[in-house]
Amino acid sequence: MAQDKAVTNSTADKGIKVSKGNLRALKGRLNSSQTKKPSKIGRPPVIIDYEKLTGFASQNIENYKIAEALGISTATFYRFMNEDPNFKAAYEQGMENRKYELEKALYKRASGFEATETVVEKDETGGVIKTKVTNKSYVPDTTAAIFALKNVYSEKYKDRIETVADININVNQINQLSDSELAKIASSAVIDNIDYSIE
Repeated sequence: MAQDKAVTNSTADKGIKVSKGNLRALKGRLNSSQTKKPSKIGRPPVIIDYEKLTGFASQNIENYKIAEALGISTATFYRFMNEDPNFKAAYEQGMENRKYELEKALYKRASGFEATETVVEKDETGGVIKTKVTNKSYVPDTTAAIFALKNVYSEKYKDRIETVADININVNQINQLSDSELAKIASSAVIDNIDYSIE
């Protein structure tokens, strides 16, 4: 073809020969590279709904199941716990909610409560025969009360064993003691008058 013949460039001192077909291809590549949008590299950012996270953490759900519900892997869950303060705060708020609910349930059980119980009787086809509503009173649970008191008022209700005297006597010293002194040691009474030394 006449268009594909080599044409001498107008600048005679360079002496570059370019065919019209090569020139069109070069212009096409330049135009396509300028109009191409840059491709995004990597994964899209993970967006966490912190309210959902708090709600899941408020329930008795394992962390790997919370991660599944949020649409992330368990490794990502723990990475966010270490790196994202908002993620950690939302999770901890859910844990505080769970503790609060447990405390309320313990207090309710320790102090006693009343509840309404509904019993529905059905026939073979699933139709309701009768509904019975009963008000029930639950007496305070002493075990729950003891547990709550020991934890809330630990200084007053803590089980503690106090050692009155720490007496360490070898066999030679025991032979030198009177019967009354041995009786005091056996009953863990503090003996002020006797100075014992370990040989």
